Amino acid sequence: MALGLWVGAALAGALALAWLGVAPEGWRQGTSAPLLIDMLVVGTLVSAWLVHRRLTESWLREPNVARNIEREVGMAPGVHRGSLELARALPPGVSRGLADRAAQDALGRLQAEQRSLAGRMTHEVGRWMRRGGLGLGLLMPLVVVLTVVAPGRSLMAWAGLARPFELMAGPTLPALVVTPGTVEVRRGSDVPMQVSAPGRTTVTVHWQAAGDVALEELIELDGDRGSFVLRSVTARTEYWVQAPDGAMSPRYTLQPVDPLLVGDLTVRISFPPHPGRSPEEYGVVVPPLRIPVRSVFSFEGQASRPLLSAGLERIDGEAGSEAGTEVGAEINVNGRRFEGRWTPRVSGIYEWRFTGVDGEPAEILPPPLVLTLVP
Repeated sequence: MALGLWVGAALAGALALAWLGVAPEGWRQGTSAPLLIDMLVVGTLVSAWLVHRRLTESWLREPNVARNIEREVGMAPGVHRGSLELARALPPGVSRGLADRAAQDALGRLQAEQRSLAGRMTHEVGRWMRRGGLGLGLLMPLVVVLTVVAPGRSLMAWAGLARPFELMAGPTLPALVVTPGTVEVRRGSDVPMQVSAPGRTTVTVHWQAAGDVALEELIELDGDRGSFVLRSVTARTEYWVQAPDGAMSPRYTLQPVDPLLVGDLTVRISFPPHPGRSPEEYGVVVPPLRIPVRSVFSFEGQASRPLLSAGLERIDGEAGSEAGTEVGAEINVNGRRFEGRWTPRVSGIYEWRFTGVDGEPAEILPPPLVLTLVP
């Protein structure tokens, strides 16, 4: 019972110590405090087992107990133990009657209460129980109060005791964030990239162009962030970032693409019947045209990359100077191809407008249309 009280007090103390040692947000990764507390608990249990074993093998054996009883009741040394031994077995030549009489005399002197017969042993055990009970009586209510006051913190503190080795591992740093990721870039252009690596001071940028060897460069971070420029990307290039702690970003791809070009264009013109003029067809270069009113243009062509929009826009004079007058044309697009019909209403210079799916305008366009309408 005394050992049980001491072990219970030690366990309650370990729980209270864990509650005091944990941070409000929980155990910090990399701490060894839970393992130390667990080692104290294991050490207490092992010590209790060793003490119990030692007590049962020596202190609580018959010779010591009999000696303490003899001392407590004032019996001559050896009388009580001798009576016990004679009651179990008689040596050759010893009278059974004399042995029984000696046992009765010894029993007659054991008139005290059973609890007090052991004398000094009873007092020692009582002292151990009082001290263990005092410790358990102080620490267990403290654990209950801590649990009621902050149950969340208590749960985090005591859960850490169940997984001390997980908490001893180094802290897991946030993942690396690399921009722009996998994108299409203009062929031959420089590509700036940004790296966010919280908790690190340096990272290594790796890249490999198709058909080339892998390259790398160490960059210093400023406030967990750094930048790097991949120069003149002309081929498909893979790149990734690695931190000193072993963290690695996904592999990203830079796909170079040619600028948006519109070099395939066919322009057909149908005239009204009264001039008797045959339809005309032109390629990319259309000369200045003098055409009758109500002439109809048909366009079709193809760009080097998918298109978002296409059209014609008048760039000379004041747009819309006449009420209800159209000054441009909208052309339908389908991927890289485009087509449309348009009846100009106003003379002028009309410039082509092409926009890629990335929102960038075309860099090479057909020459503008120069139109003069004849009534």
